Amino acid sequence: MRNTIVFAVGNVIAFALVLIINVLAERLPIGGYTTGEISAMSPSWLTPASYAFMIWELIYTALLLFVIYQLLPAGRARPEIQRIGGWFIVSCAMNSAWLLLWHYQYIDSTLFIMLGLLISLIAIYSRTRVPGPPVRDAAAYWLLSVPFSLYLGWVTVASFTNLSVFLTHTYGEQQEIAGLSPLTWSAILLILGSFIALWVAYRHHDPFYLLPIVWGLIAIGMGQQETAIIVYTSWIAAIWLGIAALRMTWRSLRWQCVT
Repeated sequence: MRNTIVFAVGNVIAFALVLIINVLAERLPIGGYTTGEISAMSPSWLTPASYAFMIWELIYTALLLFVIYQLLPAGRARPEIQRIGGWFIVSCAMNSAWLLLWHYQYIDSTLFIMLGLLISLIAIYSRTRVPGPPVRDAAAYWLLSVPFSLYLGWVTVASFTNLSVFLTHTYGEQQEIAGLSPLTWSAILLILGSFIALWVAYRHHDPFYLLPIVWGLIAIGMGQQETAIIVYTSWIAAIWLGIAALRMTWRSLRWQCVT
């Protein structure tokens, strides 16, 4: 129990650091440019429209609720929270490091930090699945499972975008990679990412994991309107995953009504 309290306090401090760095990144801004300005300076075929990043407000709000919940006795007693261990602190460290590297324009290095963030969130996600949502576990479902579903979903999109930025930054927009153009690779990443997302969502019966991915795919299409293959691929994938999310939600509601 003592370790649980230590991690709970550590989670608060780590999350507070993430919020502080995010505020500084936009208000100072760190490195002289905002996050969006650097994104515009480092374009890729998978860069979404700027409005897409508003989703961070929802994600950070959900994570704040988780941080509060895991401080409470009821939250600390949850085996799912106990299994998180130090992974949330690791994810906060990766989030903060990514922002600092991005703002100081170490663009290539951000990919490896993003992968570290993705791995840490996968570790948390796999440890925090609350079946249901059964009525008796409603608080745990909404304050524990859903925040990390949203977070992992968006970081899934961000990882593929970061990879596309890395490829464009390293090879340029015209140079072929393994015989394929960066544009073709970007379309492949969209398709591959959509299949992976669908597999994860069905494996865990988790529509909330798909919702930020659908949001990101639509925003990618909006941000790349001059590139038909990206627009059509991203929007078709968004419709496909959106329908899957609705079907999972409908099945969950029917299950709750029956039980």
